Amino acid sequence: MHKTVAFVIDSAARWMLTSVSEVPVAKDRLHQPRISLNKLAEFMTARKASRQRAILKKQKFPDDFMSVYHKEACEAAASCIASNLENLSALDRAIAVLEQQTPEKIGTQRRLTANIDAIERFKVRFCSHRR
Repeated sequence: MHKTVAFVIDSAARWMLTSVSEVPVAKDRLHQPRISLNKLAEFMTARKASRQRAILKKQKFPDDFMSVYHKEACEAAASCIASNLENLSALDRAIAVLEQQTPEKIGTQRRLTANIDAIERFKVRFCSHRR
C-alpha cells in the first residue's frame, strides 16, 4: 500500500512539474506545485486515467474564481437591496421558486436548501425591522 501511495504522489508531482503545451501557463501565484488532500484522495481512487489527468490539471491550473453556490440567494438579496429593503417580495418569490424545484441530484438539492436558508437568514438579519 505504501509503495502504491508513494508512486501515485510521485506521478502526480511529476505531472504537475511538466509543462503541457495545450494548457495555459500557470499564474504567478501558483509557482509551486500543490494538490489538496481531498483531490489527492480522489486522484488515488479515480479509475480512469482521464479523470486523474483532469484532477491534476484543475489543481495545477485552478479557475480564477469558484462558481457561485448561492447564486439565487445573491440575486434575490441584490434585488431587495436595490429597492432600499422596501420590496421584500423578491425574497419571498425566490424562496417559492426554489421550493418548487425538484432536483434529481442530492448536491443540487443541498445547494437549493442552502440558498433558501441564506435568503431566510438575510430576511431575519436585514428585513425583520421593516415588516
